[in-house]
Amino acid sequence: MADTRNWMKTTLTGWGAPTEGFGYTDASKTCDHENEGVGVVFQVQEDCSITHGTGFCDAVTGTSPYWKMQLWPMSTSYDGQPDMTGTVLAETAEFQGTVEAGWPYTKLLKQAFTSPYSATAGQTLCCLLKYSSGTIDGSNSCNWDYASGRASYRCGVGGYLESYSGSATTWYGNGTYQPRMTVTTDKTYDLGGYPHLGEANYYMGVSGYRYANKITLPAADPGLEMHVVGLQICGNIANGTDSIIAGAWDSDGDELIADNTISTVVSVGQQMGDIGFYLGVAEIYFKETLTMVSGGTYYLGIENDSGTLYGAFKVFDDWADDCNRSWPMGANIEAAIYLPFGGGWADNWAGSGSDKTRFLINPIVSDIHGTSSGGGGSANATMISTMGVMG
Repeated sequence: MADTRNWMKTTLTGWGAPTEGFGYTDASKTCDHENEGVGVVFQVQEDCSITHGTGFCDAVTGTSPYWKMQLWPMSTSYDGQPDMTGTVLAETAEFQGTVEAGWPYTKLLKQAFTSPYSATAGQTLCCLLKYSSGTIDGSNSCNWDYASGRASYRCGVGGYLESYSGSATTWYGNGTYQPRMTVTTDKTYDLGGYPHLGEANYYMGVSGYRYANKITLPAADPGLEMHVVGLQICGNIANGTDSIIAGAWDSDGDELIADNTISTVVSVGQQMGDIGFYLGVAEIYFKETLTMVSGGTYYLGIENDSGTLYGAFKVFDDWADDCNRSWPMGANIEAAIYLPFGGGWADNWAGSGSDKTRFLINPIVSDIHGTSSGGGGSANATMISTMGVMG
């Protein structure tokens, strides 16, 4: 039996990014002609029923035209176009774009398909948000939101599509744009782009403040054991010659592993004094390996060890009832801050928003295995698969 943890590294998608980075520019497509619209391309990962489409309208000029969401297959001729030669797979009733005033903008337009579509694993589909009826011109239009830059999410093989006036049958793709559009399934997750507004910076206040993701491992029988060796932090933490502590704590705020204090000048990001880079990620490793087990609750994050720091970036995660469905581990991760001087943990921290959030912090795992196996590989139907151990 060979333990592979010395050469294996797996980053769990604690907040949603399977690779690195986050959209650093919020933008939108102005649709003011009949032949305009936006869409998201995605692949179906298992057989499911697709029941709704969602979009994010960030501006309405004049009176909103009426729109529909439609589900189409992608062309098999490999031209990057939705195949609209046949019958639409599913569509919604007409609806108008609406915008919620004030920060944070939390209006998620969720529309039911008149008949759900039974999708099969491996299909590549496109959800299009298209003009349907009503006056549409420069004085009556809607802006549909997307993020540009290194936005990364579970978009499968596709990404963002948009059409241009005068090109009714031609759609243009952009691999660096990720739409704030999803489709809702009958599973515990959604597919498509991502349904939140964006990230925000937070100062960590005085020394002793902690920003962490509270992670609760689901209970399992037989149990699960996971070894975490560090953190992937998307974005950057900065401020001159200050330092941070990368650590893990229990519900009482007590340390679970030895502190690892790191100066912010060890990494050259966009400017001296950054850990990480606002377009990418930083990987920070613990001094000791953290062992997490099924049913346990752990706080993984950073602590301010000196002055006033930029905190880890934060995402508006669950600002609508369904948003959390689109994130890996769903309700098992939430943002928490630790207030020194007896303040303790503030769980389910919302920042400047009004609902559940999550920091852009992902655990780096060396191995996962079932506790009853001792890390080994007894093959029976009830065993949890072992990752990180061969033999």
